[in-house]
Amino acid sequence: MVDEVRERVIRAHFRDLRKRSELLPELHHRGYTSEAMMIACCYIEAAGKKLLPAQSGNKERFVRAVIEYGGVGPLALVHPKQLVESLPSKCRREASEVLSPRQGSLLGIEEARDLLSGAVHDEWLDRNLWRGTLAAIAYELIRNQAIHSGRAVPITFDETRHEGKPLPPIDFDALYSTLGSVLEGVEAHCLSRPETFDPLK
Repeated sequence: MVDEVRERVIRAHFRDLRKRSELLPELHHRGYTSEAMMIACCYIEAAGKKLLPAQSGNKERFVRAVIEYGGVGPLALVHPKQLVESLPSKCRREASEVLSPRQGSLLGIEEARDLLSGAVHDEWLDRNLWRGTLAAIAYELIRNQAIHSGRAVPITFDETRHEGKPLPPIDFDALYSTLGSVLEGVEAHCLSRPETFDPLK
């Protein structure tokens, strides 16, 4: 009986998020693209709170939700330059040398871990590799920029390619597609372990 009640609460929670997210394309088409992208990021972050414990930061929750449930887009991939900049200063030189041949392309999470194993402590990589993803860049340059500066624009990567093709921009369409996948995936995750779901967090 308790699990049935929790299941109804979970379904209602994600149904409400999906209903509100359906307003975002209208905002975008009316010219409020910064606001639409910001809200999409915030909804992804809200879903991420259901995945990670309270001690995790909001940025990590956002990125982990994208990595685990964001679908097949490039947001979960690692940008070598972003990754090097996120490393402890004592590791940057060696890591930069290791990743130098891959500058201008994107890496999968496991590929980046394999390349850096030995140059960077595995424990750090396990805890922090998410910081080098395109999702982490989107959080800073779209979510935070819109909230703290009042405006954000799509992110373009003129010199970065993926699978031999130019990287598409991180724009409203990319974020909205990712949001749909994240909501579906996190809802399924919560339904599989309803005892951990807290609607107030």
